[in-house]
Amino acid sequence: MQKFLNLLLKTPLFDTIKPQQLTAALDMLCAQKTQHQKGNIIVQTGQPIKKIGIVLSGCLQILQQDYQGNVTLVAQLEPGELFAEAFACGGAMSTVTVMAAQLAAVCWLDFDHVLSAGIEKEPVGAILMRNLVRLLAKKNVFLTGRISHMSKRTLREKVLSYLSEQAVRAGKNNFQIPLNRQQMADFLAVDRSALSAVLCKLRDEGVIRFHKNEFTLL
Repeated sequence: MQKFLNLLLKTPLFDTIKPQQLTAALDMLCAQKTQHQKGNIIVQTGQPIKKIGIVLSGCLQILQQDYQGNVTLVAQLEPGELFAEAFACGGAMSTVTVMAAQLAAVCWLDFDHVLSAGIEKEPVGAILMRNLVRLLAKKNVFLTGRISHMSKRTLREKVLSYLSEQAVRAGKNNFQIPLNRQQMADFLAVDRSALSAVLCKLRDEGVIRFHKNEFTLL
């Protein structure tokens, strides 16, 4: 339990909240912990969302499926990352599916309590509200970035756009991406074999160098 509490203190939602305040904050948010086996669906498309989830352990994948059954990987979540906050804020149904990519634990926070007048009167209430607004703004930036990749005309441009963004995030031209080839193909909504062909061509042209998920922009 202490391990999870320490993890929560490091998450953006609880930024600047002191250890002695955390337990009280979790009580006010009616925090609940759930366990999920690999392959379990945690949030289903069309499901009403009222709670924010925080990954405590394992790995989750956010997936989107079209009417033809094609699945696109929207994001991959590691311990400490939040999900469903936008749907909870908007009181909307989920337009994506969240699946456990491996054995995972999730902490659920009741969003109604975040906005209630009661919690706003508490010392941690204002901190939680401020942090939540920042998280939503960062998520908007992430989605804007993905739209930017997807809007490129060719697969080559999409790949270079994504790799360039990762290089900027890393602050150097040598970096590791958080996705394997299939996940990268899903993220860019392209065929895996076509993606591999483009990566190899870029390598042969001296534009990039890579080994598994480690890349260098030359």
